[in-house]
Amino acid sequence: MKRVSRLALPMCLSIAIVFGVRTESQTASGQPQEVLHSGQTLRSNTRLVVVDVVATDSRGQVIGDLKSGDLTIFEDGKTQKVSNFTFHPPGKTDVALNSHLPVNVITNAPAFQASSLNVMLLDTLNGDFAEQAYVKDQLLKYLARAQFTRPIALFALEERLVLLHDFTTDAAALKSAVERFKPPARNNSAETVQSRASAFSTHGDFHTNDRDIGTTLNQLNALAKTLAGYPGRKNLIWLSESFPVNLFPDIMANGASGMCSGDACATSGGGRSTGTSLGSQGGSPMNLGRAALEGSGEGAYKDYALLIKKVSDALMNAQVAVYAVDAGAVGKDERIAAHVTMNEMADRTGGRAFIITNDLAASMSSSVDDGSTYYTLEYYPENKKWDGQFRSIQVRSSRPGVNLRYRAGYYALDPEKTNKEDS
Repeated sequence: MKRVSRLALPMCLSIAIVFGVRTESQTASGQPQEVLHSGQTLRSNTRLVVVDVVATDSRGQVIGDLKSGDLTIFEDGKTQKVSNFTFHPPGKTDVALNSHLPVNVITNAPAFQASSLNVMLLDTLNGDFAEQAYVKDQLLKYLARAQFTRPIALFALEERLVLLHDFTTDAAALKSAVERFKPPARNNSAETVQSRASAFSTHGDFHTNDRDIGTTLNQLNALAKTLAGYPGRKNLIWLSESFPVNLFPDIMANGASGMCSGDACATSGGGRSTGTSLGSQGGSPMNLGRAALEGSGEGAYKDYALLIKKVSDALMNAQVAVYAVDAGAVGKDERIAAHVTMNEMADRTGGRAFIITNDLAASMSSSVDDGSTYYTLEYYPENKKWDGQFRSIQVRSSRPGVNLRYRAGYYALDPEKTNKEDS
């Protein structure tokens, strides 16, 4: 199969398209003017914050009958006035665009206009050959039995991001692309110096290393920029074994458990730890260069908590919800540290993580179904101080028994300054 990366040019153009309409692909800026009696004009900037919310009941079933009065949105604990409330039901027919372009004419405009898009990402960097073969088989199983009303695109995460098939509802075409896909030959990453020295080696066999983790974060960041060019919600189904939050030798772990910060110290009970979480670190977003993605820390110690947070923020700002499907399935190894990473990225972006299950096809189906029925709440922040700080978002329901999932927040960047930089 001829493998050509189609990301570089579309990525740049797509960002230009979406930023022309919205700041950070989810916020719109305006410049309302108020004329004073003195003849002076007072200008103020504002922005529209867009929050997608998935509502489920105690059994995990999607709730589709909430009204605008049932949900209240808060920013840093303060109630915000919702300016627009929209429900996106499943099964809505998507409209194909640009289907009759002249010969030799290419466009980066989306081929579909849909309220939600789905991206299947086959991760070949974090996992061994057996897992990748199993994921491929489960994906083919899902594509064989599903009937699509929402477009799906296929990507492979290798040393670079590879587009296997663009967005389509043609299950046969997607299945053919998966059948042709062959993961690149790789050395057993479990035999690298980092993984052999990792303190997690006795608690799980992580088929990854520092270089592959850095590449993963870099390519996820690139994917966020690419998907920012598509309007509406995007569901990223990340088929991966994932990786632990940090890697460090046993000699540093012995008697130095304090170095295991935050969610890397998750207990065998699972879930999120009570330490310093990935979402609790402040500061404004920054570009992820190659040097940054080599991991922080000295010597062989590598901590990816801050980088995971930044990549999650990039996905969140592109209106991408992460649905992490554990390619490791049910096994003898304890892989809680990797599950923490999957849960954090899913929680921060408003998605879900599917772990410790062999039915990956069912997890893929649940991911698509879950992300296809949601509510969109829009509001103009009461706080007009654009200081670049992270502002947390909370959504609450007045109806009992409703569980809500949504993105964690946004950075208060100056709309006027951002628009000038993007123009």
